[in-house]
Amino acid sequence: MLKALVIIEHIATNNLSVPTKNKLKSYGHNIQELYDQCVKIANARSVAVPDRHSLNPIQKEIISLLSDFAQTTRYFNLDGLNPSHVGRDPLDHWGQIVTAILEKDVPKAQKEKILNQSNLIASAIDDITITIMHGLDKTPLSTEEALALPGLHDQAAKYAVLHVVKILVPLRELTSELSHLAYTLNTPEPVFPQMQEFIQWLWDDRQYILRKKRWP
Repeated sequence: MLKALVIIEHIATNNLSVPTKNKLKSYGHNIQELYDQCVKIANARSVAVPDRHSLNPIQKEIISLLSDFAQTTRYFNLDGLNPSHVGRDPLDHWGQIVTAILEKDVPKAQKEKILNQSNLIASAIDDITITIMHGLDKTPLSTEEALALPGLHDQAAKYAVLHVVKILVPLRELTSELSHLAYTLNTPEPVFPQMQEFIQWLWDDRQYILRKKRWP
């Protein structure tokens, strides 16, 4: 979506010409750079899209994770076969984001409920159970931790979606603004689609987001 916005802006301001292949390749899949470029476009068109550095720490880390994954870390397992490979494990990165969300967003009472339940079960089965599991950071888990993590991650995931939606909603407004330019270019028919129609489901409604179970 970010790259599409950059392309639409270029078409609208350069006599319907598209960016060169080399220009598009220079952006690659660098989501951070593409987001920054969209902020510049938004500022020029008086659309409120927050600067990346003004986002909250969790939102900045989510963009960083997605940008790293889009460029390199999606191959982390294959790259790991090379003994000389050095890179950030995306699962470890995601685990750090989950931890931050649990600390900042998930209500204390909900966390305590999950931890108390896992403690109760672990205590009941500890003498007949061996737990051989690792967390996202590859550290060994106790039985209690292994029982608690799924519930904690489920809670964190809802708030992660909330953070992602908060990032995307301003971009939806920019998408709408740029898409409507198609009707101002004096062409027989619009030269690009009304792309905001693809993301009309994005609404910054906290309670709706936290209740929703499935997403497009």
